[in-house]
This record gives sequence, structure tokens and C-alpha cells, in this order.
Amino acid sequence: SGPAPSLLIVEGGRNDWATCQDGQFVTASDGVIDHAVDRYLDTLQTFLPKSTRIIVLGPPWGPRDPQNQQRVTSIIAAQAKRHGIQFISTRGALTADRVIDGVHPNRKGSLAIARRVIAALDPR
Repeated sequence: SGPAPSLLIVEGGRNDWATCQDGQFVTASDGVIDHAVDRYLDTLQTFLPKSTRIIVLGPPWGPRDPQNQQRVTSIIAAQAKRHGIQFISTRGALTADRVIDGVHPNRKGSLAIARRVIAALDPR
């Protein structure tokens, strides 16, 4: 295997708040999301060397469905804190003029997210 990365950015997705059961979209409970994020971050910290800086990027969320945005983001942020991992919020980055379909970022939206990440990586 090659050298370990010096930086790993993990981004949650807005699809992480639901599951598909028997062809139906089913909202995942807070406990299910919390457990999944906890296990994932545990796995990263177990298998990556301590020299790898891990950053958790809050799920980029357009203007649709603000209730689940707040719910999912707060769970992810709390788990990042619990694991001692830096969390970068994307809240408000994807405004109506920065998304294609109310959900997915356009060029302006992608740039807004990139600026947040760059600002958090460069502590000036």
C-alpha cells in the first residue's frame, strides 16, 4: 500500500437521512443516523494513521427540507466533536441561486462550499 493521505475530507450527504425499504422512502431515526456516523468515524480513526488530518464537512443542503437539514447536520456535527474531528458547516452556502434544482449545487454553490473548506483549512 502507498503512503497515507495527509488530509481526508468526509462529506455527509442529504440522502443519509432516509433508507429504502420495500421500494419506499423511509425516514431514518436520529439513533440510526447517529450510530452510522459514529461507526464510520470510528473506522476512519482506527485504520488511518494519527498523522492523517480528518475533517467532516456538513452535508451541503439546498433550500429544500430545512428540518432534516438541521436534524442531520446537528447529529453529524456532534459526532465529529465527540471524535475530536474538525467539523466545517455548509449551512447557508446553498441558497436558491446556488442550486440547480433546489438541492444540487451549481457552479456558484460549489464555489461557496469550496470557499468554506479553504477558509477552515487555512487558519489566518
